[in-house]
Amino acid sequence: MKIEKLFNSRRKLVIIFILILFIGLVLRITNISNEEYWVDEVVSMEISRYSDSLAHLTAFIQQGEYHPPLYYYAMFFWTRALGTEPLSTRSFSVIFGIASLILFYFFVKKVFSYLPPKTSVKIALLAMTFLAVNPLHIEFSKEARPYTFFTFFGLLSCYFLLFLLEKRKWYFWLGLIASNIIGLYIHYSYFFIVAVQGVFLTVVWLFQKYRPGSFGVKFSLKELFYFFLATITGFSLWLPTVINRFFESQTEIYGARMAFGSGYDFFWLERVTENLLWLEKYYLSGKSGPVIIFFAEAAIVGLLIYLFKVLKNQIRKESLWRFMFLSILFGGVLFFYFASNLSIQYTPIVSRHILFAVFPLLALVSYAIYTLKNYSFRFFLTIFILISFVVVLPQVINSDSNWNKEYRVKELAQYIRNSEQPNDLIVFNDFRRVLFNYYYQGKITVSDFFPYKNFEKSYELSNYATNSLENKFSAHIITFENNNPIHVQYLDKLTQGHNRVWVLLGDQGMRQYFINHNWLIQPLNYNVENIFQPVLFVKR
Repeated sequence: MKIEKLFNSRRKLVIIFILILFIGLVLRITNISNEEYWVDEVVSMEISRYSDSLAHLTAFIQQGEYHPPLYYYAMFFWTRALGTEPLSTRSFSVIFGIASLILFYFFVKKVFSYLPPKTSVKIALLAMTFLAVNPLHIEFSKEARPYTFFTFFGLLSCYFLLFLLEKRKWYFWLGLIASNIIGLYIHYSYFFIVAVQGVFLTVVWLFQKYRPGSFGVKFSLKELFYFFLATITGFSLWLPTVINRFFESQTEIYGARMAFGSGYDFFWLERVTENLLWLEKYYLSGKSGPVIIFFAEAAIVGLLIYLFKVLKNQIRKESLWRFMFLSILFGGVLFFYFASNLSIQYTPIVSRHILFAVFPLLALVSYAIYTLKNYSFRFFLTIFILISFVVVLPQVINSDSNWNKEYRVKELAQYIRNSEQPNDLIVFNDFRRVLFNYYYQGKITVSDFFPYKNFEKSYELSNYATNSLENKFSAHIITFENNNPIHVQYLDKLTQGHNRVWVLLGDQGMRQYFINHNWLIQPLNYNVENIFQPVLFVKR
């Protein structure tokens, strides 16, 4: 029996829809409570947990945090209601990951609504299936961070935009503007989505002006002005904070410093491509994994070329703007992000900032597959792309501590807690101290070493946000210099009165300081490879 016959009844359609949804849910909750937190997840949770009111939380975010407040507001209430265990905090992202899966079906169905109803349903179900097993979307649906939160509202705003282009109803305007304002208050990467929508609406206006009637939809310059004005007005409450942080931190908006004049390394584009759908975890899937993904990348590129080159003469007026919409959504988000220079520093974790691009990409791929005339080839490509996703899933679902040294903090914290002595000191030279503190919760002092130019302000802000957990959220890392009197005096003062000092993530200069000041390295009975590189110094 052909697959098309499965769609003959509404009941079977509902069953397939629920089955896809169930698979997506299972993949997003499997092992969700067993994997250790990583540093940004703990920062999100701690900022929300240690604030005693929304006013307190807002004041800290305005002065000491880089991101907008809405996700922290949500976590403020979420953690108080459900606790701070991984299952509780990450379930917030799971909910929006599943909500995105449902919304994506209706979004794709709406995009291709000019086609016969059964055809648009098939394309939407295929796209939904791809998203349900997509490693990238699963990864960030399992993380206690705002990525599925803001991409859901990005997709929702685009869904309203599709309706608005067909019918100028006030509630479609309200849905579009409200979704965009909410998204901007969640994460600054949402600016890329608003910018791309603006580019698309400008293209619509230009077609209307210079090639009337050729695009199928209209959008006036006046409406475009209102679109941006309403969005900016809605975000105006936070704009002073954005501007202040921009100038105060010398373009340090996203938490990474812009490197004007620096270039991309040789493997930058390769890593970006792999992170777009599969994540770099693919290299852990054995020798066959990279090969399968390489050919899957080639197949997707070939499908897109086929769609835009071979079928360009078959695209009708009522469908032209829809393909333009998906293409600009996909390419525009990538362009605005990669043109920002921040993509250089964020290349290893680029996927979280371009997660939204997955939606239009999978919609285009699903349509391209469906337009293939050879049913066997269509079936083969679908299965092959699904296999390329599935081979990465074990690495996405299993604990990252199996391969990533950054996810072995809990064991180290337990070891130090069992080995510590009264009057010990722990010294960090890295912002990951917040992660260690979460698992350590011991009796001895854990201190940072950050004597940079804004040290006093950072110290005050951190105390303000976390009570006694001073300097917890500082994102500044410096190299210890033994010939710098400020550095030396600070460590002299920090270590005064202590006979044993645990140095975690200390650089060679800091270790040399202890050796120069008559400290000995005590061997540790700890053989687990760990990013914190623990060293115990004992005073002679």
